Amino acid sequence: GVQVMLHPTYSEVMVEQGYALPFVIYAEDKHKEKLLELAKDAKLEKRGLWKTHIQLMECLVSQRYSLRSLRD
Repeated sequence: GVQVMLHPTYSEVMVEQGYALPFVIYAEDKHKEKLLELAKDAKLEKRGLWKTHIQLMECLVSQRYSLRSLRD
């Protein structure tokens, strides 16, 4: 079926605000790309935990191969 998303999901909001990292293993490609882009923006803009706990976020990113695009 066709899925139209007019509002962001809870996951998108949390990732966008920098309080979560995407879990993209089972996500559809389109949604996966969006979550990764939101995470990149949150990191660059130093939002949420990217501002207050950057070492923790970097550690989590280093442990997930699916988040390799977020590595420096």
